[in-house]
Amino acid sequence: MATELEVGGRTYSIGKLDTFVQFHVGRRVAPLLRPILESSREGGAKIDVLRAAVDVSEAMSTLPNEQLDYVLKECLSVVRVKQENRFTPLMANGQLLFQDLGLAAMLQLTGAVLRENFQDFFAGLLGGP
Repeated sequence: MATELEVGGRTYSIGKLDTFVQFHVGRRVAPLLRPILESSREGGAKIDVLRAAVDVSEAMSTLPNEQLDYVLKECLSVVRVKQENRFTPLMANGQLLFQDLGLAAMLQLTGAVLRENFQDFFAGLLGGP
C-alpha cells in the first residue's frame, strides 16, 4: 500500500523505488546524512533542525548537479498525483508531466520518497523500531 500525502493542495501517492535504484540513490544522498547525524549526536535525541537544514544545504551545494538530478528524478519517478478519482504519474521518461510543480513541493515529495524507501534501513542501522 502506497503512502498518500497532501502537498500544496494536491494529493500524492509515494511508491517504492527498485532495490537497485534504492542503493544508487542511497549512496548519492549519503554525504547529506552526516550533518543530520552530527546534529543529533551533539544535541542528543533532539536534532537542531535549523542547523541541520543549513548544514544539509551546504553539503548539497558541494554535490554535482548530475548527482542531485539523479536523486530528484528517481525519487519523483515513483510519485503519482491524484486527479479526480485516479492517480497519474508525476513523471514520464524523466520529464515532469506537471509543469506547475514548485520547488518546495518537489523537495517535500523527494523527502517523502526517501523516508518511505529508507526508513527501515535506518531504523535497523540505528537500532530503532
